[in-house]
Amino acid sequence: MATRRSHRSTCISTTSSHIDTHELLVDMTRTIRRTVEHVSRHEKGIQAPVRTLNLGRGSCRDLAVLLIAALRLRGIAARFVSGYVHLTDDDDDCATGGNTHAWAQVYVPGPGWVDFDPSGGVGNQNLIRVAVAHHSREAIPLQGTWFGTASDHLAMKVAVKVTAAGATGA
Repeated sequence: MATRRSHRSTCISTTSSHIDTHELLVDMTRTIRRTVEHVSRHEKGIQAPVRTLNLGRGSCRDLAVLLIAALRLRGIAARFVSGYVHLTDDDDDCATGGNTHAWAQVYVPGPGWVDFDPSGGVGNQNLIRVAVAHHSREAIPLQGTWFGTASDHLAMKVAVKVTAAGATGA
């Protein structure tokens, strides 16, 4: 696969034309977002990309794995990212929070690793990286052991608070 550099971005040479890499990555990300429903899924693990396509829906981690699989089929380097998405509280402009989240990073010659979130968007705005790995099973955000009975209620709540560097809390 021959490549050509320009001041704007890298192009991938195909049999008949050049495809702007950034445009291709944005189109792939947006196509998944438009055609596959992003849902909250609490079941353990990640769906296979084929299952996500067949169901037409998946969690952020399912959509990230789908994008990564599609990119790798085209010979484009991609990796799995696990972390948090920063959300502003609509009721209080100063209060912020977030949710656990997953997305993909793609290696683009020149800029390097760039974030593409098929359940969110392009770029790293509001994304907080915790783990980056070749495969999703290597990026477990939380791991531990539970001791109790089967009837015990098991739940977890994650709170994310983002503050400006040097800011102090009251």
